[in-house]
Amino acid sequence: MAGSLVQVATTTVSSAVSDVQMLGIDSDNVYMLTGTNITISTNTAYLQTRVIKAGTTQSANNYKVAAINFRANSSFGNYSNSGTPRTEMYWSGAQPISNDVSGESNACLMYLYNFNDSSEYSFVTVNDLTIESGATALNGNNGGFTYAVAEAHNGISISGYSTTISGGTFTLYKVV
Repeated sequence: MAGSLVQVATTTVSSAVSDVQMLGIDSDNVYMLTGTNITISTNTAYLQTRVIKAGTTQSANNYKVAAINFRANSSFGNYSNSGTPRTEMYWSGAQPISNDVSGESNACLMYLYNFNDSSEYSFVTVNDLTIESGATALNGNNGGFTYAVAEAHNGISISGYSTTISGGTFTLYKVV
């Protein structure tokens, strides 16, 4: 059936890890990544997302990102960056997120395109949200990023930037 999801990989984090790697991209299909109940170990630190090539996270200055940030407790904002070694979406650069001490958590929905195609740039559309300040403010991001190198990628990495990931469930699906 067209538009179905086939689970490729899932990981549940229950103790601090520096990196969650979601591997298994092996076709030209679109892939979808979900992340729920994501918490971090260090208050007001960042998460970052990167592509993986042959099992190695790519950290060259080839990421280009743009997003709009929707904040319930202040004004909206635009964010963009070009030529950076990691993505910088709401949860990883435009605003820091907080740890789970006061019930704060994060979630994301990403669609991954061209990852298996060595003649195209891999790109990702991102929707993410954060419940912060004791669940009194909901903030979100809508945007995307590209890794501006024409090469195949077999996965995606979510990692801490000055923190570790202390909780969350990440699932990678193939859209068929």
